[in-house]
Amino acid sequence: MFEEFKNNQELYTSLSKNLVIDTDLVKKSTPSSIADDLAKLLVDKELQIFYPSDEDFENNTNAVNQYYVSYDPLNGSKTNESFQFKSNSERYIIKENINNDFIDDNPVFIIAPIDDCDLPGRPCDWDDGDPISDLPPYTGSPKLLTYNVNHNLVPENDIISARIPAIRVNGTRWMRFGGTHLKLSFLRGSPDGTIIREKGILVAGAKAFPVKKIRIKRKYLKRKLRWVTFDAEFDPDWNMSENTQVMAVFSRHHWLGSGETTVSVKSGLKIDAQGNVKPTTEVTTSTKVTLREDNAKYRTKSEMSRRFILSTIVGNGITGKTKSDNGVSYNMKRVDIVDYYMKFWHTDLTP
Repeated sequence: MFEEFKNNQELYTSLSKNLVIDTDLVKKSTPSSIADDLAKLLVDKELQIFYPSDEDFENNTNAVNQYYVSYDPLNGSKTNESFQFKSNSERYIIKENINNDFIDDNPVFIIAPIDDCDLPGRPCDWDDGDPISDLPPYTGSPKLLTYNVNHNLVPENDIISARIPAIRVNGTRWMRFGGTHLKLSFLRGSPDGTIIREKGILVAGAKAFPVKKIRIKRKYLKRKLRWVTFDAEFDPDWNMSENTQVMAVFSRHHWLGSGETTVSVKSGLKIDAQGNVKPTTEVTTSTKVTLREDNAKYRTKSEMSRRFILSTIVGNGITGKTKSDNGVSYNMKRVDIVDYYMKFWHTDLTP
């Protein structure tokens, strides 16, 4: 690959332009010096040669007979050109418009930027989504709910806490061409507990809450599709008055501006005979809140009613699918290409 690039630089104008290649580095004649200079170039520009199919092809004796070379175009494109090479031949074929599916199913070398989270000393606020089997059981005092619950029967003084243990992302549709990871940010829109009266009507405030930022290796999105650890608190105390909440998903991209969506969340509030504000299971007011993420693209959202979510903790539910976790068949839910399930704990605060 190094020799081909050195001898035919004029044929790789797009590659040179996008990688900001310094042509002085590839004028030396020996293969070893070319390799050294290319390695230096990769280091200086913080680039890497990425081979998504490495684990699949490393033991395949036929894999080296034909391979492709392409690059991250750095503009968010879903497709790009590639160069097809065959062993024992100096000829190559330009193949236009290959996509992420092609990368996952064929031996393709990708020249791409190194993720900031993989560079020593760089700040990183993204957790890695690692493959899971069963997660260890929670051993604290709240009781893990392994059955479905009627939300009307949970006293308001008690605490219902919700977590998302794991997610699975089905496919690379939200990735740019040649990306090494998919970075997702999850936000929650919820009534925030503030209450005002407008002309005798109770109105609840709303707020955006961060849930989790996670990055997932591309091989866990399709080629080796996996559930990955999410392990994030969704709501530490899902009150009766929080009739619905909304979870929104954003994908992070350096080449985009801010992504946002405005969602509507519903509350249940009433005034009793003594004039006190009390929660109710019925919807009485709706409030809008904007969920926003910098350098990201808004992808999807899911409205979650407390009644529905608590009544489908386990079992097939309406999706007909479950995820086993420590022997419990939790109901699997989906928002666009993201599968997830939720765990709930009940803390009894009855005097």
